[in-house]
Amino acid sequence: MIIARSYAKINIFLHINGKRADGYHDLQTLFAQTELHDTIEIEEADRTELICNMPDIPADSSNLIIRVKNILTERYGIRNEYRIILNKKIPAGGGLGGGSSNAACFLKTVNSMSHMGLSYKDMADILGSVGSDTVYFLHDRPCYAEGRGEIIVSETELPSAPILLVNPGIHVPTGEIFRCGNLKLTSKADLSRMPIVAGYAELTAMLENGLEAAVFAKHPVLQTLKTALLDSGADGALMSGSGSTVFGIYRTDEQLESACDIIREKFAGYTVFKSRIKGAG
Repeated sequence: MIIARSYAKINIFLHINGKRADGYHDLQTLFAQTELHDTIEIEEADRTELICNMPDIPADSSNLIIRVKNILTERYGIRNEYRIILNKKIPAGGGLGGGSSNAACFLKTVNSMSHMGLSYKDMADILGSVGSDTVYFLHDRPCYAEGRGEIIVSETELPSAPILLVNPGIHVPTGEIFRCGNLKLTSKADLSRMPIVAGYAELTAMLENGLEAAVFAKHPVLQTLKTALLDSGADGALMSGSGSTVFGIYRTDEQLESACDIIREKFAGYTVFKSRIKGAG
């Protein structure tokens, strides 16, 4: 049996460039993983079975792990079977990429443990067919990405800053938000010119999400939460992805601890995680 960690991501920035002919939007983003993670226990078995500690998580072909397993069989003729135990901490549907991270973690792990010999391109093709941000999780470092999020432009390095992740338990359908008319559009930038190493001031200055206005209009409590994080001492705060998780970035662990107490008291019932950016992989 192998036990692997499947890390949550945040978007340091998410710029919407415009709508494409295929209905998707072109975007540019900076992904970064956090220390918040699920664990996945994997062992070879007579038949594939997915068991999760959260009963609301599907264990059928709607789960990205099972979709990846089915692609391995259908596209590559790989018929290995696995018993998979998924222990989740990452909130589902919270803009933290939990399902995508799980799929990539499963694929990387079985490729190694079962000696499949899949290349990076093979794995990227598989993951790109099941989600927009899944390819990023083949990387351990922060990455600039574009397209739907599946085109990785380059890796970068960020400070391993303390962060507070706050999830109010609101489900925000990503497709519904992208169909809104009040997305903030940004001209396309040359991501290859973005800094290879960013300091703390650069990190907090980059925070921007073109989906925030649309989501905040539907769920004003998220704007209230963002303001509360800034008032608690965060040097920057942002909604991750299409929400509903909002995070604050702090310079010190002491500031993080103080902010955590404030936010937990003010937003009782919300899920709050103290974490850190995995800035250097």
